[in-house]
Amino acid sequence: MYDTRTDIDAFERHFNDVHIPLAKQYPGLRRYTRGDEPAAAIGEPC
Repeated sequence: MYDTRTDIDAFERHFNDVHIPLAKQYPGLRRYTRGDEPAAAIGEPC
């Protein structure tokens, strides 16, 4: 369904630098948490 992430470091940088700051601006947001995938699953197809 989705392409496999080939550059995990670039993905993490983009997610941390773009998506998280945008999410934290959401009105009324009280808390932000993130659940990461197990290390063995990163880069493997679902």
